[in-house]
Amino acid sequence: MTELERPKNQASTIAIFPFLKTAAPILIGNLVFRSTEDVGDISPEDAQSLSEIPEMLFLQDDLRIEAASYAVLPWIDLDLPNPDLEKLKRIRAVIAYCYAIPHHIFGTPHLHTENASLIVFSPAQVFAGLVHPDYHVKPQSDRRLLPDERGEVRGYHGLYNFKHHFWAAKGSRLYPPVPDITLNIAQDLANDVAEFSASRRFHMLPQLTDTNAVGGMVERALIGIAWFNEAHALATEEGAAIVNLAIAFESLLGLPPEEKTERLVDSIALLLGRIPRLDEWARQFYEARSRIVHEGKTTRLWFSVVKSKKPPDDTLYGSLLSYGGHIFQLCTATLLFGAGLAQQIRLEDKFVTNRERFEQMSRTLSDNTLSALERLQSIAEKVDVAAQYSSVTESPFPIKIILDVLRLAAKNLLECGVAIEAEAKRVAEKLISASQSAELGDALEAVREFHDFVKTKQLHGDPRSPWIVTVRLVDVGWDYLMWHHFSQRRKQRQEAADDAPTEGTAGSSPGFQPDSE
Repeated sequence: MTELERPKNQASTIAIFPFLKTAAPILIGNLVFRSTEDVGDISPEDAQSLSEIPEMLFLQDDLRIEAASYAVLPWIDLDLPNPDLEKLKRIRAVIAYCYAIPHHIFGTPHLHTENASLIVFSPAQVFAGLVHPDYHVKPQSDRRLLPDERGEVRGYHGLYNFKHHFWAAKGSRLYPPVPDITLNIAQDLANDVAEFSASRRFHMLPQLTDTNAVGGMVERALIGIAWFNEAHALATEEGAAIVNLAIAFESLLGLPPEEKTERLVDSIALLLGRIPRLDEWARQFYEARSRIVHEGKTTRLWFSVVKSKKPPDDTLYGSLLSYGGHIFQLCTATLLFGAGLAQQIRLEDKFVTNRERFEQMSRTLSDNTLSALERLQSIAEKVDVAAQYSSVTESPFPIKIILDVLRLAAKNLLECGVAIEAEAKRVAEKLISASQSAELGDALEAVREFHDFVKTKQLHGDPRSPWIVTVRLVDVGWDYLMWHHFSQRRKQRQEAADDAPTEGTAGSSPGFQPDSE
């Protein structure tokens, strides 16, 4: 590290919502947030941090914030990418988005984005000059730092809203990102998150805080929510807010570069229905956005209810931005609900053939950037899905694809070094050698022998363990290969003159016949 280094103790990183309080611990994205008045059972190093950090949080002037909400994480180097930082970023985006719910009449956000500010503190040795500069300033207190021989003090490397790095130590003061921010009396993170989760508008959002949640819809929703939050920040001027919200819609709905206005109208109507005047709002909203982007400003920031084509026979009624907040949140809820239903029935898996799954598993099992253990663990889910869809009608494909996957799985199993009985090792080694042979019958017989050995075994333990993954894969493969194995044996018994082994094809039912591949 350059400007700072971690102290020798094991103090944790503290993430804190300075302007959000909580009456009870609340689990958000597998992190427990507590009130700064509740330090719980923590290490002495963390207790010291939690005695110093809350003392730094001020609302204005000398008004220190009475209580905030914090979570404890393993120490994070804030100069480097980190999955815990990504998790915190998602949590902050979702919390800010939920608190920005527009007023049902006036359309103003319940709380602005700055109310959900998040500060991350990582204990570190920091330069005293960064914590307490002495140039062109007049100290208003007798605070004195005692730097060591390197000019450093025990303090914190901080990150404010994932944008601004800063350095602090005991006695530092941190203020809101805007001059004036209001602390909401009724706000309670524990109670509010429970209500958000129960609301049909927000009930799918907690899934977005999971960094394992990936995919097109998840990414579009997160990007859209981030721009929505920018649009509802106190520091954002209304014209810029219109542009930010337009970007939020474009990201969420995946609008193409051309014909954005008509596509926005059609997409919103498809999601929310043909609501009278909704299409007119969308056109006026996008016209305002275009004027701001291309001309730098617009005077049409209010929704115009046009009564006739003779100007100025119209009525201004509410801001375009206030309607947009409602509409965006309704569109997001609709899309996430639909994505959730599709996820429940694993719709995406239904469009993937088992041939593709075997080819994907072959690539994973041959990936030299992974260990043998990681390769087998990585295919565990694909093996389960392939088993589910093994009876679905599918065009024939070369059985060599399956044999190669089974050989690679057996090879990786032995490379893992896991303890298996001698007979299991023998049949795995036979499968490896036979699958590389030009004799198709030998390879099929090796698969049968492996399958017969394991079919009487009780499978218990971690479903991602190398042994269970391999056994389940052989079981799936045998569903495809057994008919070719029996066909080969019949040919051998007939001792026909033209019974030389040929490469066959695998299908999902015995009705498929080998082809010349």
